[in-house]
Amino acid sequence: TTTSASLCEGTAGNFSFSCTVSAGYTNPEYQWQQRFNNGAWSDIPGQTTTSLSRNFPASTTVGIYDFRLNVAEAGNIGSLQCSIASSPLSIFVNANPVSTAGNNGPVCEGDTLILVASGGTQYSWSGPNGFTSTGSPSTIANIQLIQSGKYYAEVKNAAGCVTKDSTIVAINPKPQATTIIANTTICAGDSVQLTAAGGLTFQWYPLTGLSDAGILNPKAAPVESTTYSAIVTNQYGCVD
Repeated sequence: TTTSASLCEGTAGNFSFSCTVSAGYTNPEYQWQQRFNNGAWSDIPGQTTTSLSRNFPASTTVGIYDFRLNVAEAGNIGSLQCSIASSPLSIFVNANPVSTAGNNGPVCEGDTLILVASGGTQYSWSGPNGFTSTGSPSTIANIQLIQSGKYYAEVKNAAGCVTKDSTIVAINPKPQATTIIANTTICAGDSVQLTAAGGLTFQWYPLTGLSDAGILNPKAAPVESTTYSAIVTNQYGCVD
């Protein structure tokens, strides 16, 4: 019903070709021909009717397969001057996309995960806990530990052929920063020891009035009322 059809690499297909021939031949003779990737035409042995069936196994090489019917008066089928050929009927065996899938992990709990795939024109994602998404890149904000695991990308190219790839997402836990003192009052010129917990390294701010801003328990001697905060970092580089 059409002059062309497509298959994807690794997919089998069966096709039937047929041609009609105009009146005017006393004793017409037919010969089907084929070519690959626009090469030279060659006769298909034994195919001498107006119809042709062709099987394309899954192992068929990627490329363009053309078929046509030659017709001539009996005895003249081998003469270019005395025969006429139909327009080509084409089967396109398209390559599957060569895909890659990856992510920006490992990421910290609460950060944004970015899933990236390449090699196609359309992308569909699936993953843990029923996750689905489309496009590349695809982002997941405020990622949680339960969302770690393998994410699958279905990659489709312009020919509609599909391949699948995957990427492992690692999510590191976020520390829970705590401070011992919530509020306290000191006299001008005095100091108070601050203490933080929940991680491996600590950074206090503002720096004003601190004996050492990079330890868990610096002494604070501000000259005016001050709110101090501690940034706590764990062994994965995640902060709170």
